[in-house]
Amino acid sequence: AAAAPSLNPLAELLKHPVLGTVSCFLQAGYAVVATDYEGLGTAGPHPYLHGFSLANSQIDAVRAGRQVTNTLSNVWVAMGQSEGGLSTLFTAAYAHTMAPELDYRGAVATAPPTELSTLSSSASDLGRILTPLVLHAASYHDASVDIEGWLNEDGRVLLYAWRTSFLQEPGTVLGTFLPLWGKPLLALAPGETTEMQAMRRLAATVDYAPLEVPRQRLDRPIMLAEGGNDELCVPGT
Repeated sequence: AAAAPSLNPLAELLKHPVLGTVSCFLQAGYAVVATDYEGLGTAGPHPYLHGFSLANSQIDAVRAGRQVTNTLSNVWVAMGQSEGGLSTLFTAAYAHTMAPELDYRGAVATAPPTELSTLSSSASDLGRILTPLVLHAASYHDASVDIEGWLNEDGRVLLYAWRTSFLQEPGTVLGTFLPLWGKPLLALAPGETTEMQAMRRLAATVDYAPLEVPRQRLDRPIMLAEGGNDELCVPGT
C-alpha cells in the first residue's frame, strides 16, 4: 500500500504532520524508525486496528533498525498518531514481555481510536465511517465474523471503498461516505427498527478483546493526547 513509509521518499515523509517531527529528533541525535505495519508495503491484508499486530510491527521496527546498524542503543521510546497511537498503547502494555532484549522507556500516543465496541455503536455519524474497519479487524482474529452479513447495501459500498482505497486514498473513502451521511450502514435483524439497535447487537456480539486497549498499570511513563473536538476518535471512548 502507498501508505507504507518504506515506499515513500524521506523528503515526502517529512512533510507529514506527524512524521514531520522526525527531523527534530534527528537533529537532537536520536535515531528514528517507522514501521510499515503488517500488510502495508508487504503482501497480505492489513489488519487495521488489531493492536497486537500493530505492536509487533512497531517493536520489530526497532529490532530491524538495530540489525541494520549495531551503533543503535537498545534504549527506545514509542510514538504514534491515530492508528499509530493505538499501536503505541499496545506497545506500552507489552513492550517488556514482547521484547525483553530492548530497554523500553515510555510512549507518546495521540488520537488513538480506543474502546472500539463503543466507537462502532457510537451516535457520531463520522465515527460510523470506521464500522466496516472495526468488523475487518475483528475478523482478523475471529474468522466467523461475517463482515458483509453485518452490513446493508450502503455499508458494503463503504466496505468496498475501504478495501480498495484504504489508507493510501483516504479522500476516496470519505467521498464514498459523504453521500451515505445519516443513512444506516448495518443490516437490521428481525424485530429491529433502528440502526442503533443493530449497533448495540454488534457491540454485544463481536469479540473486541484483541482490539481493546489493555487495562493494566504501566511501568513506564506515557503521554496520551486526544483532540477535544475530534469526532472520529471521540475523546472518552
